[in-house]
Amino acid sequence: MEEYIDDLLRRMDDEEAGIRQCAYEEARELNDLSLFSCFQEKVTEARKVYIKTSLYFLITQLAINTREMYIADYLINRLESEESRVVLDSMLIDLSKLSEASNAHKIIPYIYHKNSGVRYSAVIALKLCKSLEAEDALLKLLTVEENRDDIVNICATLHEIGTKRSILSLTKLLHSDSAYIRSAAIETLAEIGRTDLQIVYIDALSDRSVMVKYEAIRAIYAYGDEMAIKPICERVTKVVSRRRKNQVESIDESEILIALRFLHKFANHEEVLKTFDKVYKKRGNLFVSERKWLRDNITYFQEKERM
Repeated sequence: MEEYIDDLLRRMDDEEAGIRQCAYEEARELNDLSLFSCFQEKVTEARKVYIKTSLYFLITQLAINTREMYIADYLINRLESEESRVVLDSMLIDLSKLSEASNAHKIIPYIYHKNSGVRYSAVIALKLCKSLEAEDALLKLLTVEENRDDIVNICATLHEIGTKRSILSLTKLLHSDSAYIRSAAIETLAEIGRTDLQIVYIDALSDRSVMVKYEAIRAIYAYGDEMAIKPICERVTKVVSRRRKNQVESIDESEILIALRFLHKFANHEEVLKTFDKVYKKRGNLFVSERKWLRDNITYFQEKERM
């Protein structure tokens, strides 16, 4: 058993990329619980950073594949035994891949760590801790954090564990100068507030940033009702009135198609039919792939093409 682990660790650190890749693929399949005690011994004996990070990675894969809570708890308990920022950072990222742990609250202190990388990774890992204590810690951090990427990262974790208690703090972010922050706030508010915050999503359609408008349209598609028809129609009319420069990679996720899918829910509404007609007349301003999607998926455009 020990020889196998030593060999796997060597291959994970091999100079040849192909050997390393195969070793990591093998590591991701580990599910033999008899390895755990040997991993524990090796962790306590390890002195080199890369050995420790590799061992913790292996233990994490074992925890993921076996779904054994005690292994996840062991990893979290080991945080207090490590001082290297590299090891802590790596461990916290590994922990973020787990689905549950009974002692996840022990991650909270690391969101205040002196090292920015450790703090960032701890915020990501905190999605394991679905508790009011964790949510409060993130909201407290949000009041003092000024770095854009860190604020967006906090929003991402609140997206996973936040409750309606987070709504006020997230709404304040809509006044940020950063479009990235405003966009992240809308996405997180949509996950937490759902149908209750439709007016917030509608207001966000007036934001100067296309990123924020896009998230607002996604939120309205998921949780909006008839109240959003008029503002969505106005947005669609504006978008199709001119040619756009850059086509999105995934056409199903383009702003115009998400908006039209929302309107299609109310296909018999007079204003929706008028908007569909405007889109058809301006179809030359759509990307070819968008026109094809509309022909394939929305009855109104299928009928127009047959006429």
